[in-house]
Amino acid sequence: MAPKQPFERGFKAYAEREALAIRRELGLDERDAFDPSAMARHLDVPILLLSSIRDEVPDAFSDEASRRFSALLMPIGRSRRGIVLNDAHHPVRCASSLCHEFGHLVLGHSCHEPFQENDTRNYKSTIENEASEFGGWLLVTRAVALDTARLPASHSQQARRLGVSEKYLIWRLRSSGATTQADREALKRL
Repeated sequence: MAPKQPFERGFKAYAEREALAIRRELGLDERDAFDPSAMARHLDVPILLLSSIRDEVPDAFSDEASRRFSALLMPIGRSRRGIVLNDAHHPVRCASSLCHEFGHLVLGHSCHEPFQENDTRNYKSTIENEASEFGGWLLVTRAVALDTARLPASHSQQARRLGVSEKYLIWRLRSSGATTQADREALKRL
């Protein structure tokens, strides 16, 4: 979940601004829970559930292959894209997976084959990390991260409210800088 390499200078701030702009377009406050299905409707991006298309493309989504991915962005015709979502996963994982794929879409990443010929994952760390960061800002804004970091006992309750796992929320607290900021505020009060 956490990026393994640093981002280009300014990327995190850019991703945060873009995610907040999209949230505003959807009529959401910074502290509102994010609904990925509303985003899909807003962007006119179809979500294809793996369970509903598995029989149509059995080789591409064998049991083994389907365990290795949560979602993927795929071309539909020449100018449109859709998301294949592994709906066998837990709903909180589905939400974070959808937001990750929205990151690819909004950031203008091109679609690529999910698996290489040797059946290993075709992982491009830079764009995957960017999509994860963007998706994180959609689900957990700085305002929510700071509120949560200031009241650590509320992690599980806040995660449920936001529709994310507690592990994902803690990653966002660290990645956004909210944990560091809340710790510094607490030290100043001593």
